[in-house]
Amino acid sequence: MGKAVLAVTCAGVLGSIGADKNPSGSECGSRGRGSEPSVRLWLRVERSAQVPPDSCRPALRLQKILPEEFNKPRREFCDFFSNIRNQELHTCDLPFEALSETKWLARFYDVCQVLCDHLGKPLCDLFGSEEAKTAEGLIKALKEEKLSAVKSKIAAHKKVFEEKTQTERTQIRVQQATLVNSWYANQTKVACPACKCWARLQGTLERVSEPFYNGEELLVKNVVLANRLECKGCDLVLADIDELHIAEIEPHFEYYEVTELHRYHEEEFGQEYDNM
Repeated sequence: MGKAVLAVTCAGVLGSIGADKNPSGSECGSRGRGSEPSVRLWLRVERSAQVPPDSCRPALRLQKILPEEFNKPRREFCDFFSNIRNQELHTCDLPFEALSETKWLARFYDVCQVLCDHLGKPLCDLFGSEEAKTAEGLIKALKEEKLSAVKSKIAAHKKVFEEKTQTERTQIRVQQATLVNSWYANQTKVACPACKCWARLQGTLERVSEPFYNGEELLVKNVVLANRLECKGCDLVLADIDELHIAEIEPHFEYYEVTELHRYHEEEFGQEYDNM
């Protein structure tokens, strides 16, 4: 089912380009007529698994299927691009005329690369060898640009913090160490890459383990995928998982929670519980 949803999304994103060309270079009409691009052929092959009704939001489903690779910025780009395409398709507007390629082309190729990788397909299967080379160059430039931006941001916050007096820095570290006590569940502490104070790392629940006993307590282990870091010591914010990777912050953390067998089995045996 995952591959079917991926193929639907990839086809939808490709369909957002006005008059597309298929990998061989022949024209495809702006409404998808004419020769089919290879991604639509993939779509036809991969849809052997039925796509469930809620796949009308494929980008959101993809973020759940591939939480690390298809992260929030990529999902938001797909939502934005689909909206632009819908505006072109259902109105008399020409939104792409006013949209510079520098604003979307590299990110479009980046999303396609993620989808192709998961499908086990090379990028050249989608665009042809020549355009794939151009796409790979733009993807590399996009990553280098973000790498440079994140490192510059960390260096700037580090400089501001180091310009404070020793007394101020000590006071801030004490305050941050106190704040740590209020972070729990999907929030944890991590050393800030800029000032080394304790920063808050937060994320979304990715998976929950089967219950297990630790002494007399029945516990579950919750694994969280981090997506944001905030440091009140130097005001550094890393806003997505890509920035966390660049800053070498471990993207997963876990916490343990006490549970009960009743809570664990109630959903499966709900009718029996209701009759108790």
